[in-house]
Formats: sequence, structure tokens, C-alpha cells
Amino acid sequence: MGKTAFVLSGGAAKGAFQVGAINYLMGEKKIIPDIVIGISTGSLQSVPVAQHDLKLMNDVWMNIKSMGDICSTNLFRLLGLLFGTSNGILEFKGLRKILGKVLDKEKLKNSTTDIFVGTVDLQSTQLQYWDKNNIDLDKILASCTIPIIFPPMKHNNSQLVDGGVRDIVPLKKAIEEGADTIYAILCMPLNLQAERKVYKSIGDVVLRAIDDIMKNEIMRNDIKALKTKNELREKHEYFKNKYRHIECKVIDPSRHFLDELEFKHDKIMDGINHGYERAKEILK
Repeated sequence: MGKTAFVLSGGAAKGAFQVGAINYLMGEKKIIPDIVIGISTGSLQSVPVAQHDLKLMNDVWMNIKSMGDICSTNLFRLLGLLFGTSNGILEFKGLRKILGKVLDKEKLKNSTTDIFVGTVDLQSTQLQYWDKNNIDLDKILASCTIPIIFPPMKHNNSQLVDGGVRDIVPLKKAIEEGADTIYAILCMPLNLQAERKVYKSIGDVVLRAIDDIMKNEIMRNDIKALKTKNELREKHEYFKNKYRHIECKVIDPSRHFLDELEFKHDKIMDGINHGYERAKEILK
């Protein structure tokens, strides 16, 4: 019998959307995944999903009131930027405390849901996935480590950063682990919306060009590639033996609800509600 996987993309604060979608899938539809794969903010949701603890997941997000609950900076880091000695602007003090209360290694090891969290090794350049046997707090934080914004996490002789540097929507990993049904929960619309605004600052231009447009193109191509393989399998006998059919249900926002580092309580709640309603709409 085929396996079901939740694939959770990156998106920082936009992960609130995933919380709502997961509430609908696991809470309303009673879909318990065999596999959950998280990249960046998706790794945060993957832990309570694998532990089958929706209350814990919701408590974490509903108690976030501001960005200070997740991360912070200090004078030394800011001065380091001026002198080229700092490898990140912010640090995960708040998020580390939160994860310390969320991560339960015994629950993960005994869970019927397999978990995989993605990071990228700056030295080897390789994408790595950590499972229930070797996952820990630092690996999850590393998966959330947006380069430049946060300093890389040290692991042995390596520096680990956000897995989204190489894989934004880890569909391939889900298929490799035997998934036949995939719920891909994205943090941004698959059909990116046009905006009638002028991007004035360097930061705004970079975020729009890289964080929105480039990421969106990568996501669209990954999902399109999977659909193309399904179509080839249906039309040509040769591909029936080469590929197996993969049912991929994409749950994505239909509108902008917050920015990636906008950890504001009211907008987080809006994102959670939107995720629930959007999942309900798509899966009806």
C-alpha cells in the first residue's frame, strides 16, 4: 500500500499558513502522514506533525507576538557587519527556547510518521536530510538558517544552512521514501500575483526578485516536472515501468498575508485561518 507524505516548504513567518492547512488535514480530515518532510520553516511544523501533536503546534504559533519571540540581534553582531567579522545579522535565541519545548526525541523515534528535515552543508555544498534517528535541535535550527540573515549552524567540521538553498519543495525526497500521495503545502501562491508598487530599497528589490520571483519559478518547475512524469506514464507504455503514478495535491495561499520576517500576532492568526480555509477549498 502506498505511503502518504506531507511536504512542507520554506517561508519563515509564512509557515503560519501551513499550520492552518495541517489543522484541516490532520484535525478535520484525519489524514495522518506516513512521512513528513520539512524545509526551513516547514521543519518547525514537521516536528509536531511527526509527534502527532496539533495542540503543541498551534500553541507555539499562537504565542508568537513579535519577531523578538523568534530572533534577536546585539551590538557585536551589528558592529561585525561593518568590519566583516559577522556571518549573520540575527540569532535564534527565542526559537531555540521554543524548539526545546517542542522537540521530543522519544516521541519521534516511536512515531508511525517518519520525519526528514533538510539542510545544506556549505563546505560540501550537499543537501542533507536528517531523520528521527539523528535529528536534534541544532539540525532543525540549521534548516531555518537563512544565509546572511542568520549565522550558519556548526556541525562537526561543517556549517549548515537552510535546506531551501537547494530544495524549496522536497518532492523528490518524498518519492524516494515511497510516497504515492503527496500533500505539498506551500507558503506562497503558486501563481504569483502582480503588484503595482515601486521597489525602492535594495532589500525590497532583493526580496521581490529572489524571495518571490525566483523561488516561485523553482517551485513551479518542480511541480510541473512531477506532473509531466505522470502524463508520460499515462500516455506511453515505456514510462509505466520507469515511473510510478504520484498523486500530488498542492495547497498554496491564494493571497499575500504577511512577509517572511513579519512575526505579528494578528497576521499570523490570519495566516493560520487562511491555511485552514484554503486546504478546505482545495480538497473539497
